[in-house]
Amino acid sequence: MRDNKPMALAAAAMLLLALSGTAMAQQTGISAPSITTVKPLSGGADISFTPGTAADGITITNYVIDCIQGAGTIDQQTSTMVVPASTSNKVTVSSLSNGLATTCTLTARGSNPSGGILNRVVDSAESAASPLFTPGSKQTVSAGESAPAETTPEAVAVPEPASPSPSPQASPSPSPRASPSPAASALDAPSITGVKATDGGADITFTPGSSDASSYTIDCVQAAGTVDQQEVSQTVAAPSNGNKVSVTGLANGLRTTCTLTGRAANPSGGLFSRNVESAPSAASQSFLPSASAGSSTVAPQAATTAPAEIDVATSPSPSPSP
Repeated sequence: MRDNKPMALAAAAMLLLALSGTAMAQQTGISAPSITTVKPLSGGADISFTPGTAADGITITNYVIDCIQGAGTIDQQTSTMVVPASTSNKVTVSSLSNGLATTCTLTARGSNPSGGILNRVVDSAESAASPLFTPGSKQTVSAGESAPAETTPEAVAVPEPASPSPSPQASPSPSPRASPSPAASALDAPSITGVKATDGGADITFTPGSSDASSYTIDCVQAAGTVDQQEVSQTVAAPSNGNKVSVTGLANGLRTTCTLTGRAANPSGGLFSRNVESAPSAASQSFLPSASAGSSTVAPQAATTAPAEIDVATSPSPSPSP
């Protein structure tokens, strides 16, 4: 009897290749971009870069910007944004705190239609960290340079860390936030009351859980459960007038939900509890960022039921012939 094991193994290998796409596409499909200059802005920065190259069949669609501020100090915070790719080779990061020494990295994200079920979206390696800069200053810095602190008015009141660590976080995690520690019980969770979709973002109104919150972290998930799923996390200052915050850097055309987490300083919390966080709010209603969204209020998700489905479901069945 002929041994069919080799043919079975070959068929299994072909099936695995079809499911996962080219084995090396995930690692070598896009080379890492290279940051060339950074122009600080109030609450952000314009980052110019040299793009990496994409293999045949892969199109770079977005860039992931990971920033770390006040590295090595009690004020350390991180920010992650996903922005669309453009031909200008420049991206803008927002929602940064003025007066804190900052570095950022870029990761290219691409669409790989031939990547099978598992590798439809591929990421490059992270770029090297940007030169050290301070949001709010007016001095553009290039790779290999750092903006001096005295050029930043806000930085005068904020001591520079003795040994800043310009390296980005090793594994940025914009996924929904983990449960807070017991110290976070000092803050009650906020409650989202409404969302207005905008071009590449949204305005979120809410009821604060605690009046002591000094900032809020906005965690958004887009196209959840699909191959296009992506996550955006931003930290913004608590609004001084009204209870509304804005999230940017979202991809248009993807169904999105967000949560809010309050954050406050705790000077008496010791070395490891200088900041406390509330539990995350319940998820917002689903909304759709769009270039044509304007200021229209997003309709509740239940209103999206297609009328055609209702008509079909309620149509009476024909009576059987006698």
